[in-house]
Amino acid sequence: MVSGVNQKIIGAIVVGVALVAGAYTLATFGIGKPMPANVSGAAVAPERVTIPVEDEDKNGVEDWRDSFFLEGATIISTVEQSSYTGPQTQTAKVAVSLIEDSIYAKNTGAFGKSKEQVVADAVAQIAENGQAKIYDPSDIIIMETWTDSDLRMYANAMGQIMINAKPPSKENEIEILKAVMLGQQKERLSEIAAIAKGYEMYRDESLKLPVPKPLVKQHLDLINTYEALHQDIDAFTYVVADPLQSLVYLQRYPDDALGLRLALSNIAKSLGSLGVQFEEQDSGLIFGFFLDNYQTAQ
Repeated sequence: MVSGVNQKIIGAIVVGVALVAGAYTLATFGIGKPMPANVSGAAVAPERVTIPVEDEDKNGVEDWRDSFFLEGATIISTVEQSSYTGPQTQTAKVAVSLIEDSIYAKNTGAFGKSKEQVVADAVAQIAENGQAKIYDPSDIIIMETWTDSDLRMYANAMGQIMINAKPPSKENEIEILKAVMLGQQKERLSEIAAIAKGYEMYRDESLKLPVPKPLVKQHLDLINTYEALHQDIDAFTYVVADPLQSLVYLQRYPDDALGLRLALSNIAKSLGSLGVQFEEQDSGLIFGFFLDNYQTAQ
């Protein structure tokens, strides 16, 4: 009779042998034996093949992708390419710059420009483009020595320049500009261009004259006001195509117009202080209309 302890030992050995035998059977099952045939009626998986990566039409999309979403291949290489043309007008340039600065400032947050700075930069860009050319002594002929006759001849020549110019319109440039803007009379822009051309003529003819040295500063002041008004009025002709440019010069126009009156008045005063005497037929008498006492008397 086997004792109870021996029975436990024998039972443990039997269980251990069974586990080892089972593990060996599972690990080696099927090795070297043919696989069983497919069950009748079961679907057979198709043989896998590699899709060749080809792009016969050279459109940047593989041919196998074309078959999914294209009825016909799109030949990208034949699409017409257009080059970018930047803004040409002052209005467009400032608008693009303002939008770019605004977007950049918003994206950079506290580290970018404030709204006030963005606007200030746009205004500065406008003002920079409104600067007129300044003529200096190197641009004119200066008489180092002169006589009273030279002073009178100079005044008559400058006066004749103004007399020779015939006004192209009975209305001034501001009245015509209003008609263009408010009355939609775009055809009158040619009248504004003619007035601007007149100031250009004043400038060019004045630059040719020999100037007695005591009148150099007054002469340059007058030439520079001619140039400023030429630019102002010429900019008015772009009020339809480039309104911002016209606005910039329109804001400057009142000061330039006042500058013209003061420049003419200063020449008249200087001629008087130099003792220039005019005769009845002299063109230089026109400067008398710009004296302060003449304006007051009128």
